[in-house]
Amino acid sequence: MKHVSNQELCPFTDIKPERMVFMKKLTKSSANKVICGVCGGLAEYLNIDTTVVRLIWALGSFFTAGAGVIAYIICAVVIPYDNQG
Repeated sequence: MKHVSNQELCPFTDIKPERMVFMKKLTKSSANKVICGVCGGLAEYLNIDTTVVRLIWALGSFFTAGAGVIAYIICAVVIPYDNQG
């Protein structure tokens, strides 16, 4: 087994940085937005097509008597924008 110096390890986890898995962060999309970028950001986070997310959100809003619209407004206020725009 190869000896690893302490300088090559993460100071918090004692894991090599190239072996660490970084978590994705849910953000509003500044590049793929129609209203506020919530559906675009959710699609990027889930790695699926934005149109699918928009259709599911629209159908959910229709069948829940507008609860999806309220959820969209809350998400638009709470979720931060990405740093690309």
